[in-house]
Amino acid sequence: RAIVLSLLAVFYLAITGFSVSATRSVIMLMTVYLSMLFSLRSDPLTSLSVACALILFISPGAVIDAGFWMSFAATFGLIVYMPLAGSIITKVFSFSKKSKILYKALTYIAGLFFAGICALIPLLLVLCIFIKEISVYSVWASAVLSIPTAGVILFSLILTIAFNIPFVKEICVDILRKTSGFMIDFCSKISDKENIVYSIDYDFTYVFAILLFIAFAVTLILKFKHKIISLIPVASVVLLFIITTLSYNNINSDKINITYLSPSSIS
Repeated sequence: RAIVLSLLAVFYLAITGFSVSATRSVIMLMTVYLSMLFSLRSDPLTSLSVACALILFISPGAVIDAGFWMSFAATFGLIVYMPLAGSIITKVFSFSKKSKILYKALTYIAGLFFAGICALIPLLLVLCIFIKEISVYSVWASAVLSIPTAGVILFSLILTIAFNIPFVKEICVDILRKTSGFMIDFCSKISDKENIVYSIDYDFTYVFAILLFIAFAVTLILKFKHKIISLIPVASVVLLFIITTLSYNNINSDKINITYLSPSSIS
């Protein structure tokens, strides 16, 4: 099974064009499959580190690619914080365990939402350095889009394998067209909304980026008795950054110049 899954993983990597995120995923999967062959247990953080080392060894220029850092940061957040989120979700929705369908539905939806939050926590560090802004809707938008994205990947693979089968081909193409159309429309509507981007382009942003990096290190190095305590270092830095930003904007409110590209009475 491990050998078959390894071949399928490489096949998937080939049809995606060897993108950084896909390469990271496949290398991590390969470490898991290799550990199965040697009757060993794989460690997610070790797998992530191996993927990072191999990609940088093959393509050192990836170190200045924002996509490289965003992919690894998001995965890091899922590995470190998602188990904690999972335990919280299980406790919150324990009341619905009598109905297996309801329990699975609630935990699945909550899991998607928390996955967006867990991925965003270390992404803050990358956003501080490269993009200097945060989308307010990014957490729940990624939760909504994760479901159709899984469908796109699945039916793309089916279409690739069964491209010459007329009936299967037509069904896959129709599903992909409708699913992709929904995702594009969804992103378009979100992008039209006002006040969804939070700017973090300040001189002190880099200081908080370093503090955030230290907070992540503390989370990994120190083993707390209660898992919830491990969130305190990161949460403290984020909260302090928000307070500093709001205070800075309030003090310098009279120094801000606003230029409207399309002036209107609403503006």
